[in-house]
Amino acid sequence: MKINKFIAAAMALAIVGGSVPFISDIAPDTVITASAADYEEVTEGDFTFRVYSDHAELTKYTSTSVKDVTIPETAGGQPVTFIGEAFYGNKYATAVVIPDSVKEIGNYAFSGCSNLTEVTIGNGVEKIGNNAFAGCGNMVDLTFGNSIASIDNSAFSNCSSLTEVTLPQSVTVLGSSAFIGCSSLVSFEMSDGIKILNNNTFGGCTSLRSVKLSNNLVTLANEVFYNCSSLKSIDIPDGVTEIGTYAFFNCSNLGKAVIGKGVTSIGTSAFSGCSKLSDLKIGENVISIENNAFNSCSSLTEVTIPEKVEIIGSKAFGGCSALTTFIMSDAVTTLNNNVFGGCVSLTKVTLSNKLKTISNEAFYNCSKLESITIPDTVSVIGSYVFFGTALKSLDIPKSVKTIDASVLSSCRSLTELKVYNPNMVFKSNLGMDKTVTIFGYADSTAQEYAEEHGNPFVVLTGKPVTTTITTQKNNTPSTTTTTKTTAATTSANAQKEKLFGDINGDNIIDGRDATILLTYYAKTSTGYNGTLEQFAAGQ
Repeated sequence: MKINKFIAAAMALAIVGGSVPFISDIAPDTVITASAADYEEVTEGDFTFRVYSDHAELTKYTSTSVKDVTIPETAGGQPVTFIGEAFYGNKYATAVVIPDSVKEIGNYAFSGCSNLTEVTIGNGVEKIGNNAFAGCGNMVDLTFGNSIASIDNSAFSNCSSLTEVTLPQSVTVLGSSAFIGCSSLVSFEMSDGIKILNNNTFGGCTSLRSVKLSNNLVTLANEVFYNCSSLKSIDIPDGVTEIGTYAFFNCSNLGKAVIGKGVTSIGTSAFSGCSKLSDLKIGENVISIENNAFNSCSSLTEVTIPEKVEIIGSKAFGGCSALTTFIMSDAVTTLNNNVFGGCVSLTKVTLSNKLKTISNEAFYNCSKLESITIPDTVSVIGSYVFFGTALKSLDIPKSVKTIDASVLSSCRSLTELKVYNPNMVFKSNLGMDKTVTIFGYADSTAQEYAEEHGNPFVVLTGKPVTTTITTQKNNTPSTTTTTKTTAATTSANAQKEKLFGDINGDNIIDGRDATILLTYYAKTSTGYNGTLEQFAAGQ
């Protein structure tokens, strides 16, 4: 029976209100919208359609015996252009042919068809809706038409028997989680019309070994290849500007990654857990490497950071247990928390010449790191920075203003610490052994620290020499500061055995010691360069 919703609504108004307003009584800008378009419900065999004036939509399929299903091209004299949830949860159909007349496969149309093995999509289909074939766990043969433009969110999620997919070149949109959980998918070839790979497109495709990305790709969104544990290599096109968070997380067989020159940001945990990644090429325009980006990439041995990189996030290379050499760009100003924590093979690090802050645990437990040069631009050293390293000696430049707790804890090989800022603030115990000799200026905070913690102390003679060289760059003068010092020749152990104030070493503190001390400082004001111990020995 044909239903006219608009006429029915008008009649209802007449009954309730007593009259229907004339058109002349309605304001000219009023829009009247019918609650639904006119359609006629038609059943043909096992199919039920809504037939409109210019097309028909398949809404229901009822057969429990037919396995090979061919959807009609027409119904009620109109072309079938849309498939609704007609097959949702169907347990009987094994093969479906969708005719060329269909333009859209709606949301959940074939979702949960657990025995569906073969699907042929006609050349007229332009859109495959959300979850359209989700959970078709036995689908092995999928044929696309040549007009598809959009494959929406989760369209083929958990189609766990699919092994190969080649998209037609017409596809421009691939929705979030479109092929998530396709655990048997081995290869995937993408159309060049796709510019964005949305979140979790291939998440959990644990058999995926090779994927051909679109040459026009711009964005790799979050978790795109999350846990694709069989993926061997990835070549990210130069057009891509961003790699999202967890994009390749736990791709445990990924051995090679080429990051194109267009990429500016590598997201949080993007390659974390890629334990076989040994061949890494980072594009020249990367600016930011975010937290955990390459954490636990335990096969990486050498990394050179491109010159434009400004940010290396916390734990970015933490747990890279095979990493031996790391060369940093000079654009980096902050080394964030635990950047190299657990890099137990690290022996060579070149730090940025513009580095200002070395944050907490930056080199935590880098147990083979024997030496490092801290640039004279660094002003802050956080806590536990060199915990458990193999450092033998460490020079802290004059630029460092504060140093935090336990920086040198468990540094069993450390014998010398030189502090060139006489006013550097020791926020807490550095945690180093009491046998470590501290070198610093007389009456400096380094000397106070040594005396407080029982470490041998050796005086650095001379004073920091500042040379100012003014250059004109953007009308801003530039100042270069250099520091020249020499260590006292008196051994730390000998100095430790002396009584404090016993200048001449006779184990008696008296007026003679005071006379020698005053005479020494008078001599130094006239150019004498020897140490106090050397002067006292000649008296």
